[in-house]
Parts: sequence; C-alpha cells; structure tokens
Amino acid sequence: MKKIALLALTGLLISTSLYAQQSQSQLNNGSFYTYFGMGLPVDVSSPSASSMGLQGVAVQDFRISNIANPAIWSQSYYSNVSGGFSLRTFKASDNFGSRTNSILQASQFQMVFPIDRERIGVSLSLSPITESKFQIQRNSGDLSNTAVDLDYAVTNTGTGGLNRLELGFGIELFEGVSFGYAPSLVFGVLENETIYNFSDSNYNNINFSEINSNYGFGNRFGLYLTQRDLIGSNDRTSLGITFNLPVNLVSESSIETNTGAGSMDLLPANEFGEQDIRMPMESAIGITYEFNQQWLISSDLVYQNWSDYQGRNEELFTDRLKAGFGAQYNAARRNSPGGFFTRFNYRAGVSYDTGNLEINDTQIETLMLSAGLGIPSRRTGSSIDLNFDFGIRGAGASELVAERIYGLRVSFNLSELMFLQRRLD
Repeated sequence: MKKIALLALTGLLISTSLYAQQSQSQLNNGSFYTYFGMGLPVDVSSPSASSMGLQGVAVQDFRISNIANPAIWSQSYYSNVSGGFSLRTFKASDNFGSRTNSILQASQFQMVFPIDRERIGVSLSLSPITESKFQIQRNSGDLSNTAVDLDYAVTNTGTGGLNRLELGFGIELFEGVSFGYAPSLVFGVLENETIYNFSDSNYNNINFSEINSNYGFGNRFGLYLTQRDLIGSNDRTSLGITFNLPVNLVSESSIETNTGAGSMDLLPANEFGEQDIRMPMESAIGITYEFNQQWLISSDLVYQNWSDYQGRNEELFTDRLKAGFGAQYNAARRNSPGGFFTRFNYRAGVSYDTGNLEINDTQIETLMLSAGLGIPSRRTGSSIDLNFDFGIRGAGASELVAERIYGLRVSFNLSELMFLQRRLD
C-alpha cells in the first residue's frame, strides 16, 4: 500500500509538471495539423491496447488498468496505478521544404481501486483530450510595395491543449454484464504566439500571443459484455461500447504583446471576448476474442462527429472514423520455466484514421503501425510496457503537408493487492 501511494503521488506530480511544461516550452513541437481549432484529438487507451493500435474498449487485463471503457473498472482485481511518458518525432515535408519536430510529454495517469473485487471499481485519472503543439515558419515577406522597403520573417508557435480530470466507477450488474459512468472536468489553455522579425534593426520585432482558457464538464458511459466458452473451451469473447456526450466549453480569450520592457495585456478577456465552444460526441465499439490465456485478437471502431464542432476553424472539420485491429501473445506466465523470450508479452496492430480535418477538399488521413512489449513482474501484477509506432499522415495530396510519425511510449503499471482482509485459521 505504501508503494502504490508513493507511486501515485510521484506520478501525479510528474504528470502535473509535464502538463504545465507543455504550455511553456517553445522548443517542444509536434504535428503541423495541431494548429487548427482546439488541436488534434488524442485517443485515451490502455498501455496494452495502444500497442495493438486500439483504444481498448473491449480489452480487459486484470494486471493493467483500462482507461478507455469505464465499465471495465468493475473487473478490477488489483489496485492499480499507471502512468508513463511518450516521445514522438514528426518528419514533415511539403512543396517548399521539410522539417523535423519532436515532442516529449506525459501520457495519461490513472488510479483504479476495487471496492468489491471483480464487481465494483473506481477510477481517478488525468488524460489529454486534444493537443496543440506546433511551430510554423515563413522565411520571408516583403513590404516593398509600401512606403518602406522592408523584409520580415514570421514564426507562429502554439502550445497547450485540453485535458480531462475524471472520477468514475464501474459495476457488474450481473454475471457477464458491466456498466460504467465517469463525469469529468475538461480544462486547458491554448496559447498561439506570433513573432515578426524585421531585416532592418531600426524596426522593433513584433511579438504577441493569443491566450485561450477553457473549461467545461464531460460525461462518459461504458458497457462491457463478456462470455466464456462461446466458441471453444477456455475461450472468452468480449464486447465493449462507450459513449461520450458532447462537451460545451466556456472559452475566455486575451491578447498579450511583448513591448521589450515586459508584457502587457492589450485586450483583456472581458473585452476581447468570451465564447462557447462545442466539442463533439464520441462513440466506440470493440470486440475481443481470447483463444486461451496466451492468445487474443481485438478490433475496435471509434466515431467522432466533428462536423458538429463549434469554434475556431469549424469550417475545416469533418466527422472522424478510426478503425484498429491487433493481436497479443502472452508468453510470460508465472512459475513457468523457459528461456529469455518467454519473459515477455508481445503485441502488434494497425489502425486507420480518417482524421477530423478536411483541407483543400482532402481529409487528413493517418495510417499507423504499432508494436509493443510487456515486461511483467513474476512476483506481482506489476509491469513495464513499451510501445512503438510508425505512421504516415496527410500524404493524400501533394499540396498538403505530409508527415512521417515515429513514436515511443514507456508505461509503468504498479498493481498491488490492497484492502485485503487477512484471515488466520
């Protein structure tokens, strides 16, 4: 119990620190496509499911917490704390050149506790919803058609995104049928900084930032159905369904400018404007078939109606559909003899994402290949999970930015038996 409390506190502090750093660093940049609206959507997924290209709405593992489906929390056996870090590199190119960006950040942090083991469980988590991390540079401009012959360069940098602080529960209504519900606080700050650098030193550079502070409330629901021995002996078939209600955000905006002697608020929020932003509804369905304790295959489908989004650049958004398929082989088993390669769990999968942006009549699609390695403890339910990704985004038209994506995520899952009443005969 002390171990899990210490990890929970450490993970929360690290996650909070990294989330704060995301809005301050201008050197840590990601995809160009995070420029639009509230940023690109970030899918919540368990460490094991993400290695298979999935969210994991139908993937249940008693050793690893599942953040994708609240109903699965009802099946909690261990008390679990999970968190980790991801490093992604984006190699972007268009008709004018190429650029490489990298971003290091915390992944979601989650604590799951069984109130009634394998019947009622609760979860507390902090996870990203959208991500805005970009830097766009236009090397030169020309004001020669004005009274002044002057060249300039423009750098546009964005940081921030929306996050979800969520507390929810899952309950097994009767054998094989579980329901989950999770209300949440949705919040985040997006900052868009623009810098004009002039070629003539007699002219001061212009530096101003638009800052958007957002908050609202969300609701997630989940259903999890499972049946053993449906096709063969010792197999298990699972169906998961989740539904996220639309989130209405209050967004307060202000503009600050750097005068060289400091910064000042040009247009306070109550003058620059307060607006309502509507984030889309999301639904997902997944199915998992476990042949035995070692082999499983899984697939899920996620839909978000971004055509209903209301906010900045709303004319560019379209409905998003993401499909994934993956497999897992659990070679690691407790107290089983074997060589080095029998100490791990192996995962792989592929996903196709239509994207939520349509630019120049072209949807920004993403194809992603994923693979992972689980390193479980032979003494407890804890594990370390490594996830590797390679993807291609926005390659459908030559006039758009095409990106190659390389990702590495390290997740830590500490599972302990807590609140267990010991009895002596």
